[in-house]
Amino acid sequence: MSLTAFHNYQLTAQQSPKSLVYTSHDNDLLKVKNVTDRYYSFGLFAGFQKVLNRRLLRILPTRHFKDPWNKYIGGLVVAIKGYTPNRDRDRDNSLLDRPFAGTFTIRPYVISVNKNRLIRLDLETGVRGPASQAGKLQNWVHERIGDNRVKGWDNQLDNKILFSFYGLYAKPFLLSKGFEVIPESSIALGNHFTYLQQGIKLRVGLFNDVSNSISYFTHMGGKRFDRHTEIFASFIIYGRLSLLDATLSDLNLISDLLSVSKDHLVGGFQVKLNFLLNRVGIIIAYNKITPGTNLSDKHSYGSIGLNYRW
Repeated sequence: MSLTAFHNYQLTAQQSPKSLVYTSHDNDLLKVKNVTDRYYSFGLFAGFQKVLNRRLLRILPTRHFKDPWNKYIGGLVVAIKGYTPNRDRDRDNSLLDRPFAGTFTIRPYVISVNKNRLIRLDLETGVRGPASQAGKLQNWVHERIGDNRVKGWDNQLDNKILFSFYGLYAKPFLLSKGFEVIPESSIALGNHFTYLQQGIKLRVGLFNDVSNSISYFTHMGGKRFDRHTEIFASFIIYGRLSLLDATLSDLNLISDLLSVSKDHLVGGFQVKLNFLLNRVGIIIAYNKITPGTNLSDKHSYGSIGLNYRW
């Protein structure tokens, strides 16, 4: 038996994973230089997802759910995020360039994907304010590493119930082997975030199509001969029209939607290294954002994530 045939036999014999757990951490301390610990200061995420049973979906009246080329994935992610201002963080909020804010959210979602397009829909609920425990978490970590407590959390934004709907549409264009362009359109509607966003993603390296790739956490329930190893870099640049951000204020720009100004505009990019080795995936990313509303400076942060499928 040839080496290629033996490798194909291994992939055929291996059962395609149907479940996935993942965790990730965002932090503006995860950078080589210009460490700031401000604005979007940190985020912790934990999630689980599973390939949905196609037999159950067939009972739904919509023809879309009966398409044999589509794969459906359901998931849930829990997140806690902390936002801090620049400069002296012990002063009153009115003197700072943004308020302290913490959020805790639970976000169920569903993904419909094939090799030609991806649709993801999320429904998020949660809380902003002291009830999120974000301030206590940051100070607990600072105490453990011997850093000073951040006293400004005493002045964070008040408790508020959060609710938002998110949608993402991505359509890939494979230009050549190992090089792909993917326009991404996304929307958020709710009292946590409201925005419209358009981005362009590039993928370079060894990757599967979007229906079975670590890029979108669709690397589960694939075909027998899908590649079990991915090693590639991705780069996305985007622009966002931001109308509401509950981490800045309760009435941020929503009072007059017709008077769109440059303060509504946010731009950014992300560079990501993606590694999938059989059942284990690792993602390392660098994010740079040019804030618009109520922020006076650019900021950036790093991300690291780990996922396991079975």
